[in-house]
Amino acid sequence: MSTTDQATNQASEPATATAPAVPTQAGPAPAAAAPPAGPRRRRWLRVAVPFAVAVLVLIVTVVTHAIEQPDPSALTPVDSGSDGGSRLAQLLADKGIGIETVHRSPDALTSALRGNATLFVPAPALMNPAYVRVLELLPETTRVVLLAPSAYMLASGHIPVGGASTRWATKAVEPGCAMPEAQEAGEAAVYHVRYQPSPDETYLRCYQDALLSLRLGRPEVILVGASDPFRNDRIDEYGNAALATGLLSRYPRVVWLDLHGNEPPPNGSGGGTGSFGGSGGSGSSGGSNGGNGQGGGGGSGGGSSHNSSSGDSPPLPIPPQFWAVLALLVAAMLAIALAKARRLGPPVAEPLPVTVRGLETVAGRGRLYQRAKARGWALHILRTAAIRRLVAALDLGPDPAPAPATVVEALAHRTGRPTDEIDAILYGPEPATDAELLSATNELDALMHQAFPDIAKGESG
Repeated sequence: MSTTDQATNQASEPATATAPAVPTQAGPAPAAAAPPAGPRRRRWLRVAVPFAVAVLVLIVTVVTHAIEQPDPSALTPVDSGSDGGSRLAQLLADKGIGIETVHRSPDALTSALRGNATLFVPAPALMNPAYVRVLELLPETTRVVLLAPSAYMLASGHIPVGGASTRWATKAVEPGCAMPEAQEAGEAAVYHVRYQPSPDETYLRCYQDALLSLRLGRPEVILVGASDPFRNDRIDEYGNAALATGLLSRYPRVVWLDLHGNEPPPNGSGGGTGSFGGSGGSGSSGGSNGGNGQGGGGGSGGGSSHNSSSGDSPPLPIPPQFWAVLALLVAAMLAIALAKARRLGPPVAEPLPVTVRGLETVAGRGRLYQRAKARGWALHILRTAAIRRLVAALDLGPDPAPAPATVVEALAHRTGRPTDEIDAILYGPEPATDAELLSATNELDALMHQAFPDIAKGESG
């Protein structure tokens, strides 16, 4: 028999009293299977927790980036906020450029039909595609500047650009083209959306394809890949101010289309021109737009070639912040689920399928201690049980855990043995070998027999 088995057999009842749940709550098989479950669970957590934290950080980063994107509808000539365009409007006014602010695409197109104007669209995504398709009917003396139009807007508006790719953040680049406005501005923070020119069209490509200039019918259309050069918070950086004012000051008028929501499709049966020509003149078709004959002729062509476009649906009126908030809520729910999944509920007591004798449980636990080389813990259990018995037998008062010196003095008086020897037996150092554990167990058993022979005999029996 091993030394640990001998130690546990000699004090089986004290060990049972120290852990009364041992004989009734676990058998040898569950106790042996429990240790491997801990390392497996820890290994799973070491993999899952960093992955979950990385995913959460990624989601929060994406959501924060989406929320902090500037609102294109805030770029108005009277808004003095960081995303506004009041400083740009002031620079244009200093150059003698007149600004006409309109809030409907039909009004903007009607004004641009008179020519000698720049139609500035800070939020092209809010325009109905039907109005975008009639830009080609504007006169040759009109320039159209679109800020960061999306691939959907380009395709639905029949603008011959192959597509658009978006960077994470806007980058300042050199112009790399012969456009006078770009050459004068130099490096500018315009590289956020990069356009893919169609091989069948002729473009003036600047800023690594972040700025394209093309002829859409008669007017010149310029696609600018970022709103940064036009905003109050970034207009003073690089050559942003020179680029923004240069693009908008070619003609003495700027028609600033100030939209704050998705426009509905044109109504009425008179075709494309009736939708925007009627606001400036007397009719929904023909040549009366409140302007010259050129404006009326353009309206008639629009009605015949783009009549079918007015029934197309605009993009869904869902603001980008909705998806950002939705993603943040999903991330919060995921974090709560991970926190709650660590413990689904309190432990549930279940009846044991068999009844195990206390001696067998103690012997099995002793073998586990021996396998784990837990000599100190095994001796601690035996000492604790013995001290509890001795304190009860010595009647040392109501305190269930008197001071060690009190117990040692009482046993020394009871047995006549030196206090140092009793203190070493009850409170000595942990054993380093199985031989020391066996010796300490024998000394503890001898002390029990010497102090109270009748109790020791009853326990051994």
